[in-house]
Amino acid sequence: MPLVNLALHRIVKWRRRRWGPGSPKRLLAQVCFLGACVGWHVCTAQADPERLSEHRDWRVYAYYESGKRYCYAASFPIRRRGETEGWSDSWLLVSNEPNVGTRHAISFVLGRPLAPEAIVRANIGTRPFELYAEGDTAWTADTSVDLRLVVAMKRGRRLLISASAASGERVLDTFSLMGFTQALETLGAQCR
Repeated sequence: MPLVNLALHRIVKWRRRRWGPGSPKRLLAQVCFLGACVGWHVCTAQADPERLSEHRDWRVYAYYESGKRYCYAASFPIRRRGETEGWSDSWLLVSNEPNVGTRHAISFVLGRPLAPEAIVRANIGTRPFELYAEGDTAWTADTSVDLRLVVAMKRGRRLLISASAASGERVLDTFSLMGFTQALETLGAQCR
C-alpha cells in the first residue's frame, strides 16, 4: 500500500503543476488513476491461491486467472537426499483444469532447472513411472500415465522421485502419500 500512496502523491503533485486545482482534466485523471489502482488490486488479489483444505501431508488450493478457476493438490518432500543446500523446496502437484478438460494431471517441480530432456523417475513401492522434464518441471507423458500414477498413489505410502538438475546434481525426494486420497476427493469436489 505505501507504494500506491507514493505513486498517487507523485501524480497528484505533477498534476497540480500541469493542470491546476479544480481543472476537469485533473479530476478525470484522478478518477482514472483511482480506478486503475482498484482494478490492479482486484486482479492481484485473485491471483493468490486460496488454501481450501489440508489433509495430513497434502494441501488443496484454488486460484482464479482470467476469470477461470484452477485447482491443485500439493505436497512438499518429507526427505531429500543429494547436494541441494540453498535450493528451494520441490513440489509434487496434482492439478485439475476443468476449462481445458484436464483432470488429475501429475507434475513435479524441482525448484531449479532440470537437466535438458531428462527423464525423472518416480517410484511407489516397486512400481516405476517416468516423467519428462522441461525447465524446472516434469510431467507424465499422457493422461493414461496420470491415471495409473494416481491409482498407485492412492494405494501407496510414499513416492520417491529421482531427478537431475541442469547443473549436474542428483536429488532423491521422498513424498508422503498420507492424506493424498482425501486431498484428491476435495480437489474433485471443488474443481469440476
